[in-house]
Amino acid sequence: MTSLHTNEIVTIPLNKLVLGKDNVRKTGVKDGIEELKASIAAQGVLQSLVVRKASKGKFSVIAGQRRLKALSELADEGAIAEDYPVPCGLRNVESDPTEIGLAENTVRAPMHPADQYEAYRDLIAAWDGQIGTMS
Repeated sequence: MTSLHTNEIVTIPLNKLVLGKDNVRKTGVKDGIEELKASIAAQGVLQSLVVRKASKGKFSVIAGQRRLKALSELADEGAIAEDYPVPCGLRNVESDPTEIGLAENTVRAPMHPADQYEAYRDLIAAWDGQIGTMS
């Protein structure tokens, strides 16, 4: 089966990424940004940003505004390099940024609270096991 859209995953230096003016998220951009920064600092970028080629060797972020903001703040704080390699899904210029942004932000399901509980329980148990072996 052939995909209708190309979405080549590439690594782009952070300082080559700019926010696309057609990004659908307009409010709540700063909500939870400290938690997102902590997650990126600990785990890296878990979900690729979606970009299109822009002018002057830059890439326009059409989905992933909060991740871009968190990465930019981490770079400003010196926690990561200004040219930190960011995983990005590269779309062609014909891709509709509104459709992509809506899909990314609405076609997802939050984790069930019971699954969250079990995952946190397992993580705490693993930490407790590590702490016990450090003494």
